[in-house]
Amino acid sequence: LPLRSQSSALRHIAANGLSLPVAQELARQYYPANSASPQIMSSGISQIWDEDLRHHLVCNLYDESGGEDVKQSHIALLERFVRGVGIDPKSIQRIPKSPADELIQTFLQTCLEGPDYRALAILHSFEDLFAPLCGLIAEGIERSGVVDHHTGEFFR
Repeated sequence: LPLRSQSSALRHIAANGLSLPVAQELARQYYPANSASPQIMSSGISQIWDEDLRHHLVCNLYDESGGEDVKQSHIALLERFVRGVGIDPKSIQRIPKSPADELIQTFLQTCLEGPDYRALAILHSFEDLFAPLCGLIAEGIERSGVVDHHTGEFFR
């Protein structure tokens, strides 16, 4: 993964684990963006006229929403991690003009405005970057034992 080799912080986390303070900061920073992801995806999907592509994205949104089990939604899985590192998810607020808020607003606005290729670029860029990041964080969680396997499931 090129991202892994370019980031000393990510290499450190994967190799040495995640301390509790780092895990807590990760939870605080990422939770608002993760909570906004269904709205971002839905906005992007609204720009897609190709039925096969739209179907694929709707299936992805359904999966991220937990399918038939809302307790398996990506939001619920991340909430489990947030609680596992000692933070109440309800205490996390979006901070206007913060990097996370700017990311959310940019992604949402771009998806809402369209056209389809811009919305697809946003959705793809998020998925393309997020999967390797989650893998590195999962490695860090496993190395450190900061939370158990079940609590860290979101990152796998």
